[in-house]
Amino acid sequence: MNAASIERALVPLDLARSRVMRVAVATKLGLFVVGRRDRRVAAQAMVGVLVTFMLVTFAPALLLAVGPIIFGVPHVASDVRYLVLRREVSRPAVMITLLFAGLVTSVRVVGMLAPHVFPWAGVEMVLLCSWIASAALAGAHRSGRKDHVAPVLLIALGAAVVVVPRPEVMAIVLAHAHNVVAIVVWLFVFRRNLRAATLPLLFAAIALAVILSGATLPVSLAHSHALGLSLSDSASWLAPGLSTRVGIAIVLSFAFLQSMHYAVWLGWIPQEDLAAEGTLSFKMSVRSMMRDFGPRGLIVVIALTLLVVVGACCALTRTRELYLGLAVFHGYLEMAMLAYFLCQKSTSQRHHVTGSPRKATPASGWW
Repeated sequence: MNAASIERALVPLDLARSRVMRVAVATKLGLFVVGRRDRRVAAQAMVGVLVTFMLVTFAPALLLAVGPIIFGVPHVASDVRYLVLRREVSRPAVMITLLFAGLVTSVRVVGMLAPHVFPWAGVEMVLLCSWIASAALAGAHRSGRKDHVAPVLLIALGAAVVVVPRPEVMAIVLAHAHNVVAIVVWLFVFRRNLRAATLPLLFAAIALAVILSGATLPVSLAHSHALGLSLSDSASWLAPGLSTRVGIAIVLSFAFLQSMHYAVWLGWIPQEDLAAEGTLSFKMSVRSMMRDFGPRGLIVVIALTLLVVVGACCALTRTRELYLGLAVFHGYLEMAMLAYFLCQKSTSQRHHVTGSPRKATPASGWW
């Protein structure tokens, strides 16, 4: 597999995309929606919220089972790409990222192989606090604001006091929280106009409130088993100790926010990262990814994605568990890099943007 073969495979998709875009910009409403990035991302987000809400209601177990298999590896790659590779991250911050990502993954692997030998969950929480503190200090150092150092250390110490003694509980809390962290990263690192995000976030908050209220439970419970995944079983680890009704409502909210998490990294942030108002063709996207990851890196991402999909076809539950276990570092990466950028007090533009369409009027650059 090489770049040329990948681009040839994308020709039909680019032709279909071109036709859709021509139809969209042929009407005033279509041009109004897709002609500006703010409106386009907001419309895409609201449609995504509606579709996700319907899936959570009518196919919740399917969403929980298949979502990580299809979107898991690509969204982890997008994490690394947009938080590290395409931004002006300092060398110390990059080294911190590599070090702690390797340590967290190693601890998780050892914990899977020998779970009772050592309290690995506690070690993981110590690494998380250390990672966030180190990234925040790197950001403060990059900004030259030495007065940030003491507050960062105090916050890190306070977090360690809270999370380290209760690692199993905090692991569950972080599993839920990391879905929201992606939205926070989108808002405060990538979003150019916060007002444009108001409507889709309000739409998402209403959908989430409906799910947590239990209003959709009767329908969701009627579709609570799919591909061997049970909502009740999921509630036992995502909401342990709670009643079945409350636990399943929390599981449904997790499925909803997890899907939003994927949408943020695979749809919203890539569009926000573009210099111009237009969108990229599939070929341009692949060229941009190849510039970021390199040909071999892109092949590794594709191979891992296919490996997870093939593994799921053979053993869905086991493959999903392995993916969720080994990919935990990416949630910590999001938290650490958010701390880095906030302490740096800079949302600097990516150091290179490849394949971006030329700066054009809203009506051009679409095909």
